[in-house]
Amino acid sequence: MAACDRFDALRSFAVHIDGAASVMAAPWFARLTSLTVAGGLATGHALWPRLPRTMSLTITCSAMLEDCATTRVAWTGALHLTRDGDHVVARGAGDWLVAQRRHFELAVLPPARRTGYLAGLDR
Repeated sequence: MAACDRFDALRSFAVHIDGAASVMAAPWFARLTSLTVAGGLATGHALWPRLPRTMSLTITCSAMLEDCATTRVAWTGALHLTRDGDHVVARGAGDWLVAQRRHFELAVLPPARRTGYLAGLDR
């Protein structure tokens, strides 16, 4: 991880859940916009409130690159969390999620109110 400080363009990092605390303590952590952690949903989700609002979190069963992971397991699955203003957007995929947690809470928000006016230019 010490080598990561040399890469000014580093914005995304993947790590096993056991190493997440070290990543969060690293001087380059503030530059990240995306963090991927491999581990259980509960332990991965516990990181969410501790991350900067501008950072997304992906919780998956493997922190390897997708091509590497798919050679070891048929389908990795992932839960991806991002913030949109005061709301959290969660996207999930894969059988792994169902095996880890059988209960999900989804908040469905009404779409932004539209004015009802259409504007356009006719040439």
